[in-house]
Formats: sequence, C-alpha cells, structure tokens
Amino acid sequence: MRKFGILIGLVLILGVFLAAVPASAQGNAVFVTHVVQPNDRLAKIAQQNCTTWQEIYNLNAATIGPNPNLLRPGMVLTVPNRCGSTGIPPGCTIWDRGARQHAMGTVQGNVYTVAWGDTWTSVGQRFGTTPQAIRQGNGMGQNAGLFANTRLIIPGLCGTGAPVGPTQPIAGCSVFLTPALTVFPGPNFNGAPIGVTQQGARYELLGASVPGYGTSRWFPIEGFRIPGWVNVFPGQFELFGQCQGF
Repeated sequence: MRKFGILIGLVLILGVFLAAVPASAQGNAVFVTHVVQPNDRLAKIAQQNCTTWQEIYNLNAATIGPNPNLLRPGMVLTVPNRCGSTGIPPGCTIWDRGARQHAMGTVQGNVYTVAWGDTWTSVGQRFGTTPQAIRQGNGMGQNAGLFANTRLIIPGLCGTGAPVGPTQPIAGCSVFLTPALTVFPGPNFNGAPIGVTQQGARYELLGASVPGYGTSRWFPIEGFRIPGWVNVFPGQFELFGQCQGF
C-alpha cells in the first residue's frame, strides 16, 4: 500500500508539472508574420496564436526595442503559432475560411493580398468579418476601391493564414545564391534581419517563392534560427533539383 501511495503521489506531481508548462513549450510552432495594428498588445497577439507574449518578444526584441509594451502600428513581427493542426485558437470568430469566388487572394499572417475580381463583401465573408471593419483597420474610406495586389490587414485575424515557411526543406530542391544576401523573417524588408547568407553558397528551399518588387522574388531557405527569406533578382540565383513551380 505504501508503494502504491508513493506512485499515486508521483503521478499527481507529474500532472501538476505538465499543466504548468506554458503553451510555447508544447508542440511545434508554425512561424507567421503579424503586422501590428493600433491597440495591439503582445498578450493579445499571443492569445490569437496560442503562445506567450514572452516568446513573441524574445523573437522580436530587435524590432520592438527594450519596452515590450511599446508596439508601433506597422511593425512586422515573427510569431510562433502553436494552435495545432487548424492554427485557430478556441473561441476565435475571425479566421480564414479558405479561398472562394471573389476572394481568391493569399494570406500571410494577418495580411491578405487582394486578387483580381475580389470584392469587399466576399473578402469579409472569407474571414467572418465585415467590409467596414477591414476598411477601418486599413485607414480606408467607405467608398474605397479594391484593387489587385493591395495588401489588407484583417483586424483580429486568428490563426496562421499562410505560414512564413515550413520548417522542413522541400526534398530535392535547393537554390545557389551568388551574392551574400540579408535574410529576413518574412517575405518583406520590414522585419529585423535574422542573418546573412554566405557568398556563393547553396541552401535548401523550404517552399515556393513569392513575387517581390519588380522582377525580384522571395525564397524561403533553411539554415537560420527561424525560417528565413531572401530577396533575389534574375542572375543572382540558380535552382537545383526538383523545383518545378518555384
């Protein structure tokens, strides 16, 4: 009986310990970009992504600065989403329900890129919000038009949207980068750099490239503390392996 009582006690202690482990330590994360909106706080962003404000701050301290309570609208943060397979926290009402007619654009973190033929109504329905809320969140007037390639912040959007990049390389596909390039946490120049590639080096790709400015493209590559993106122009890179569509 005494041994049985000791065993039960150890089980209870273990249960208490596991319950105390923060969400950031449970499971794998998908890293997404989050563009800071007015009245955003790290705790709010963390709740939308099933993580802790401390983890977000540790990843973005160079961007945020010494005060974690001081967020400026327009900041681009790298956020680990730990909400599981759906990427949507319990109780969330504003989330990506998937592409549909007149709302065929792409999602990156909490930013939606408008596609040709999109309408305000359909975009609102895709995310479970209203056209008025989207326009207001982007400082746009009631009669604002909707044009292809416009990037819209979706206020209150939960979940991952499209991840910044998968955490595993795509089998058989790599890129040779001729110049040394700055590596960013997302496919834009807004976030704090996370490293620099080596000149004349080859990197495994983590997913398909996305268009940049002009003729440039953004490639997601491995080899850094989080999935990294580099902006390259024709003549600066060469693809190797099974890279159709990249």
